[in-house]
Amino acid sequence: MLRGRIDISRNMDGGAVVLAVVDLSEEDVRAAAHAVRAVIEERFRISEMSGDDVVEMRELTALADELGEPAPPGAIRTLVFSPARLKLLGDALSQAHLVPERRFVWTAVTQHDLAKHQVTIEEVEGLIDILRRTAEAEVTCVVKEEADGAVRVSLRSLGNVDVRSIAESEGGGGHRFAAGFSSDDGVETVVARIEHKLPIAR
Repeated sequence: MLRGRIDISRNMDGGAVVLAVVDLSEEDVRAAAHAVRAVIEERFRISEMSGDDVVEMRELTALADELGEPAPPGAIRTLVFSPARLKLLGDALSQAHLVPERRFVWTAVTQHDLAKHQVTIEEVEGLIDILRRTAEAEVTCVVKEEADGAVRVSLRSLGNVDVRSIAESEGGGGHRFAAGFSSDDGVETVVARIEHKLPIAR
């Protein structure tokens, strides 16, 4: 990545909008396009998708198409982040809990977190793909609290644990490597149930 910087512009109401801007080299663009395609192929290999899944797949597909478009020789592409989103992701990662005996890592994003950083719940997408890089974890979980108090749970597995069976036991679905469900129970209660369903690491 090249030339990281802060850009301040104005929204339609005249308010200041602060953005973190990073230029991408052609090598970065190729790597990003490959990563987005891989996420699409892994995350959406299920027969049934929720409305949120469909929206996310469309956005990721559009991003992959944009990254795949040829650029003029020497051209630089620019990636723009909201600093508020980056801070929220940073907080969520710093608050992650690792359960070594279950090879399980999880974190949660509450309505308080979203309000604190002025970020929407849709902007939390992608957090699990960062958290799942935890070397000690076989199963990764992100719990997001909705405005009505319900929680939306995303699960990922390296393959030794079938997270689909866990999601299905909670009324959700997915496949062996990626699954999810929703619940009216609180974060701690839901996470405790998931942890209980995971095997003890050998």
